[in-house]
Amino acid sequence: MAHPSPSISIPTKADDGVDRAPDLSPTSPVDRKRMDSLLANRATPGDLQNKGILKGAPNDSLAARKMSLEKSMLEDRLDKELAARPTADELIKKGILNPNETPANASTAV
Repeated sequence: MAHPSPSISIPTKADDGVDRAPDLSPTSPVDRKRMDSLLANRATPGDLQNKGILKGAPNDSLAARKMSLEKSMLEDRLDKELAARPTADELIKKGILNPNETPANASTAV
């Protein structure tokens, strides 16, 4: 024997003015026309990729992970390069930096 599904009362408008109806389809012809116009003029996946908003192909579920991995690899490379850079004393010895240009002697004038 099938049990009837429980009846749930969902208010369509909350006190804060938010529409909480489960069906969000436009009801008036004006709203329907506006929605159709907005959908007709929305950006294509190619446009979103060119603007850097959409990463990877539209159906690429691994695009976010790929971007995260690339960012992590770039951060690791930057940390490695910064750790290997010469100290101010080494730059002074090589004649690249003057002793009065070291951060300890730099003026704080803006």
